[in-house]
Amino acid sequence: MAKLIRLPDELYDYIRNMSHDGESMGGTIKRLIDVEQSKGRIERKYSHREKLIPRVVYNFSILEGLVNANGKWDALRGEPEAKTSSTLMDEFRLNRYITLRERYPSDETIVSGRARWQVRFATALRQLKKERYIKQDENSEAYRELRVSRRDAYSITDLGKSFVDHYKLFIGYRHCYLARRDDQARIPEPIPEEELPRELRSRSHGQKAT
Repeated sequence: MAKLIRLPDELYDYIRNMSHDGESMGGTIKRLIDVEQSKGRIERKYSHREKLIPRVVYNFSILEGLVNANGKWDALRGEPEAKTSSTLMDEFRLNRYITLRERYPSDETIVSGRARWQVRFATALRQLKKERYIKQDENSEAYRELRVSRRDAYSITDLGKSFVDHYKLFIGYRHCYLARRDDQARIPEPIPEEELPRELRSRSHGQKAT
């Protein structure tokens, strides 16, 4: 039997903004707290977060992808360019996901007909837009010939560019974390999570120096 609960306006707005097209409020909440219903029981989809690619890998890779050509993240470009969500996802798959999927097998799991990494990528894209690190491109003319919606074209904001200018993503044998871009050590020092914006932290794993 369904129950009624009261939510603060800010929490309700957050859940609504995180909803996928056609998704119920209950479905969004289940996805956000990582649970699913099976045979009448609500259970966690996974219990080992160490088997998930750290959240920061998704979020920071999108930012880097918008300031670098063709997803090559070893040198920053001078002029950022707008890209579609599908282009950004393809670059992430080729340059990040394929190299990390064996280490983090839980991102392979199919969720609502899609691989979990695709769901998490889409969530990261929405979150970065909400926090104004990226924006939907306003120049629809550039995509008219390709029949790409302006709503599906993204570019990086000054806030996002500044963050990428100062930080870099380090992917080591055991951990993935953000470090200062001017740290040239072979294994750079991680930035303490409390110094990072919430949306660019590594949920529970990956932001360690060990």
